Amino acid sequence: NGVVQDKVREVSHAVITFDQKFPLGGPQPIKTGQSYEWTGTVTIPADARPTYLGLNAGHTWRIMAGLEVKGNDPDSGWAAITVVR
Repeated sequence: NGVVQDKVREVSHAVITFDQKFPLGGPQPIKTGQSYEWTGTVTIPADARPTYLGLNAGHTWRIMAGLEVKGNDPDSGWAAITVVR
């Protein structure tokens, strides 16, 4: 009939290429209403893939901080970071 129909299908696939926990402190009492701060160093392996955001593919990095407590474990949520070589 002379009508061209395009079929578009979005395909998505994700793979975790690096997953590591970095404990920054041991068990300790935490009081309600108090502020606490922990610092540490996260080392990304030298052979890790850098951040790449392309037209049809990408490699992204995310980091999250969290506490293990009774009940619901509070966390920062995932934050995007950039890894370069």
